[in-house]
Amino acid sequence: MDGTLYRATFRPTAGVLICREQEVILIRRGGDPGRGLWDIPGGFLEPGETPPVAARREIREELGVELGSLDLLLTDINPLPACTVLDIIYTAPWASGVPRAGSDAAAWAWFHRDALPEDLAFDTTRRILAHWRTSTRSNSYRLLGGTRLPLAEATRVAVLAPPWRQLPAGWQIRSGNWRIHDQVLCGSVEGEHPAALWFETPVPGDHAMLFRAATVPPHRNDINCYWEGSGDGWDGTDPQCTIGGVGGWWDGLTGIERYPEGGLRASGRLLAIQPGRMYEICAGRWGDSDFVFIDGRLAVQLDDPAATRRPASRVALATWNSHVHFASVQVYSLPAAPSS
Repeated sequence: MDGTLYRATFRPTAGVLICREQEVILIRRGGDPGRGLWDIPGGFLEPGETPPVAARREIREELGVELGSLDLLLTDINPLPACTVLDIIYTAPWASGVPRAGSDAAAWAWFHRDALPEDLAFDTTRRILAHWRTSTRSNSYRLLGGTRLPLAEATRVAVLAPPWRQLPAGWQIRSGNWRIHDQVLCGSVEGEHPAALWFETPVPGDHAMLFRAATVPPHRNDINCYWEGSGDGWDGTDPQCTIGGVGGWWDGLTGIERYPEGGLRASGRLLAIQPGRMYEICAGRWGDSDFVFIDGRLAVQLDDPAATRRPASRVALATWNSHVHFASVQVYSLPAAPSS
């Protein structure tokens, strides 16, 4: 089924969290808005610039250093009085040069992730740093028994993130209504079918989806993602798929089910989902285990050594009876799990 994407007006910026171990560089803003407050170094894109090029230029201007490899952390919306800003935030190591305050940076300093300053420039600065603090706790993605999910060693195979103009190659609308509003991907049901958006290229081996999602008030649940899909049916679930969901028909729970056989295979207590709030979700399979994490906490795990595992399978985002916003979707191929 075809869908339409609508483009919102925004001014993109590129910023970088320059990291070493558990620390990050912040700058004290030298101009308005937010004069004298701590912020993430970065700035507006110039005409014709890509976000990575702008990010490196801004860091040279504000701190006088060169960066290593840039990794997309997230995107966020910052509604300012003069315009709506789309913040595109990367992480990168400090490669060379001696940091010094330049351009519109009045000062700079290293901050430990557990000792960040209170006087931050914007609400988006606070949200981005909170997301980074969660991401630096990637070792906390641990399955039952304490086994660490190997996200640090994973290979990213797909990204779905602003700035939105159209869906990137490889993503296909299978059903439901999908559109862009305020640079967020919105999915809602149409008739009796769910809203399903599939990544068409099979992901090899074990894999995980990391994304931010929120239900649109008054909806309180039904944030779903699929893995182990064949992609052959109208919703991509024929003949087999694993569905991890926050709520759904098992209201009040986080659950995992197999399709098309149906039936809740494993469930955990649903966290206190607040409509409109973005949650960090990590879901997928590793070895014999299917899992769903919410905000870094294991919500549900299904261990099934007898399950048939495809060497490569498709993943998807979906909602069955709700209206959901998705942002900063990343799909990873995980290293093979050790043999039990």
